[in-house]
Amino acid sequence: MKFKALIGFCLALICLGASSINATPQKYVLVEQPNSLGMVKVLLCKDVEAANLEVHGGYKILDPKSGSKVAKGSIKKQYLLRPTLDGLVWGEGYPGAYQLALVPNAPEGYFLVNGIQYSGNLYIYQIGNTVSLVNEVPVEEYVKSMLNPKVNSKVPHEVLASMAIIERTQAYYHALKNQNKFWHLDANEIGYQGRGVCSRDNGVDKAVELTHHLVMKSKSYGILDGFFNATYTAHCAGKTAPFHLINRMEGHASKKSIESPLALAARSQSHWTHKILLDDLAERLGWDAITSYEVFKDDESGKVYGMRFEHKDQAVDLDFEKLQALLGDSKLKSTDFTAINKENVLVFEGFGEGKGVGACLYTAQEMAERGHNAAEILEMFFPNTYIAYMDIKK
Repeated sequence: MKFKALIGFCLALICLGASSINATPQKYVLVEQPNSLGMVKVLLCKDVEAANLEVHGGYKILDPKSGSKVAKGSIKKQYLLRPTLDGLVWGEGYPGAYQLALVPNAPEGYFLVNGIQYSGNLYIYQIGNTVSLVNEVPVEEYVKSMLNPKVNSKVPHEVLASMAIIERTQAYYHALKNQNKFWHLDANEIGYQGRGVCSRDNGVDKAVELTHHLVMKSKSYGILDGFFNATYTAHCAGKTAPFHLINRMEGHASKKSIESPLALAARSQSHWTHKILLDDLAERLGWDAITSYEVFKDDESGKVYGMRFEHKDQAVDLDFEKLQALLGDSKLKSTDFTAINKENVLVFEGFGEGKGVGACLYTAQEMAERGHNAAEILEMFFPNTYIAYMDIKK
């Protein structure tokens, strides 16, 4: 069954008020009406002395605490946003205002912070002599912003649909987990680039629109209505690892490793190696030598979640992300590797690409080419989950 037909039929029944999808297996899509969600708050910059803020189109400036209108505008405006003892200043002063919300009058309105374009709303907080900026953006726009930079080649529609649902699920997870905080996610940590990366000719925008409001939930794990931190990896080389083991944090996802026969069959094609002198590695750690090291692996999946390096009475533990940052993303390509010392040269030899967590995109592409739809792809890598439609109330 093709994904476009599946989603189209689901949405048609949703409009008629159906509570479940009976013409397709019920494990695929359920219709739900949860609490009002649909927005994600992303921290753009924190505790900066000033920021260049430019707005295009009509807008209003509100007091986010009371909701009262502070100012409004109908034309382009660009000034340096900065804090003062009397409150925030953006071209004009806002005496006594230490927090503001910039809200475009129309969905097509947008603003730029330090030259990067964003949609949605902008929250401005003055803390002492610094400002922090938070972009509140609709989930659907957020998913486009996150997914577009990651797709630079032709990808089957079913794979793009799977990725869109995964990104959307992750967005809701963070929004719920951090719902009482000023922001849900940090742009620097997740690579959020705003609206400027959308509308590329790579099929992403269409995939997001076709799957709009569709998320994954679980009845056996997750938080608040079964949301969990869903993700994907480029090539798992045969088996994925649980989220919490590789990321060293709780993601409320499945604790099971998933086997992928299709990726295993192509394991040798994903082989990679990287060599580095131990002295060079020691220098990067700020030492004059490395006397020993240890690799920490997940027994079930064989994926590496960290390494320990020692010198005299010093020791440092690096998780995969820190180790990859130390060696380089293009050098340490995956968590599926061994590290062997050969005559003072540390040789990393591995398979696959990425963290090896969540859906394997190599497998997803192979499944799509064999006629599987997005729901079937997701079902394989996220056990005990179902796809739900988020009926967002404005």
